[in-house]
Amino acid sequence: MVLAILAIVAGFVRCQMPLRIFGLCLSLFACAKVVLYDFWDLELLEKSLLFLGVGLIAIAIALVYAVLEHQQKKKRMESGDSLTESRDLD
Repeated sequence: MVLAILAIVAGFVRCQMPLRIFGLCLSLFACAKVVLYDFWDLELLEKSLLFLGVGLIAIAIALVYAVLEHQQKKKRMESGDSLTESRDLD
């Protein structure tokens, strides 16, 4: 999960959309692994807490992504860069 967050942040820092998408996919796979594989041996309370934790992590990743995307768009608008996402495809 840490690697996924680092990939998302690095994608924003380097202005690379594929790196951001990789980070989002990696976080999706990590959450799916926890939900589908790690749940089976736990009691009901532990399952509930783990599911709540995975949900909170997913929300945190979404918030980080939204904040970083907003900051990147704001910087692009301030610099007068007319290229919207063409740099992200490099």
